[in-house]
Amino acid sequence: MVFVTRKSDSVLVYDECKKHGYKTKVIHGDMHQAERNDVITDFKKQRVSTLIATDVAARGLDISHIKTVVNYDAARNYDTHIHRIGRTGRAGNKGDAITLLNKEDYEYAALGKT
Repeated sequence: MVFVTRKSDSVLVYDECKKHGYKTKVIHGDMHQAERNDVITDFKKQRVSTLIATDVAARGLDISHIKTVVNYDAARNYDTHIHRIGRTGRAGNKGDAITLLNKEDYEYAALGKT
């Protein structure tokens, strides 16, 4: 599962994944609820291997097979970050969360703080 902050980034990442042969779908807040439900169903049933999502999918999804979450960009607050990475390692399973940072994301990185 790949999280992005902006809808425009979800389309960019989706296009790149498709270009490289990944079975993927995208979900964002501008989609109708029925469309989002269809995407989530396809991901839950593993018809697609990668889900590109804005923070609309950061809460409330309990999909046990998610093993890796990639934050394409940093969440804009700590609470959202926790909800994003909480999509992996559900029900006692282990998982990985990777956050990609660039110099614009500096203010959102903990950088040595605990």
